[in-house]
Amino acid sequence: MESMSVGAEFMRTFDVQLAQSQKQKDAVFYIRHQVYCDELSWEARQQTQLERDEYDNHSIHCLLQHKPSKQYVGCIRLIIPSPHSSLTLPSQDQYGGYLKTSLLLPLLQSGTLSECSRLALLPEVRRQNNNSYRRGEASTLLQLTHQHTQLMSVSLYFCCIALAKAHQCRGTLLLANSKLTKHLKMLGLTLTRLSEDIEHRGCRAVYHFDTHEFKAQQLRSDVLSDLYQAVERRLSQQLNNTELACELS
Repeated sequence: MESMSVGAEFMRTFDVQLAQSQKQKDAVFYIRHQVYCDELSWEARQQTQLERDEYDNHSIHCLLQHKPSKQYVGCIRLIIPSPHSSLTLPSQDQYGGYLKTSLLLPLLQSGTLSECSRLALLPEVRRQNNNSYRRGEASTLLQLTHQHTQLMSVSLYFCCIALAKAHQCRGTLLLANSKLTKHLKMLGLTLTRLSEDIEHRGCRAVYHFDTHEFKAQQLRSDVLSDLYQAVERRLSQQLNNTELACELS
């Protein structure tokens, strides 16, 4: 009997979902509040325990669900400004003075740009690889393997790539520190630096990734290629059954 592929095995334990209902979107905002407000204190705590901003109405939100527990454990968003809106991307709004115009302008002229942001994984999920984590702090999530915890954030970045391609975005921007960019490059992604150093909760920079030309085969291993294709298939199924693409305004 042929062994199950890594992508298929991962998708047996997890599901990537487009956040379409208000309940799903609130799950996204709740996870973000847990991480960005409660844990990191990067954003102000809200009484609603939901972390939101002005870009959310122009975003496609994705959730990562742990199937055995039915718990949402992670999220990410892809911001795609509507051609009918004056909204620009966060990197343009907040760090325009740091961007290298000679590199950015050709990208803006080549077609729609998107931006990947607000990746968050629940603290109790990430702590499973931390020696200080106490076994009593979680229930069924303790069944996660080391490979699962490594692939969870990767699968969420793959969600953004797949969605950007599905919406024919010419490229995707990302604000990242050196550790994240090194990690993404190790996966096989080609990143172009568009800015000077930015002091934002540590040293970061704005990068561009050519989602339009991306192919799964450029990833560094069959495991990654297989996982990307599994994520892409799952999101494609959902996009084919929804009018989400027409709802961005």
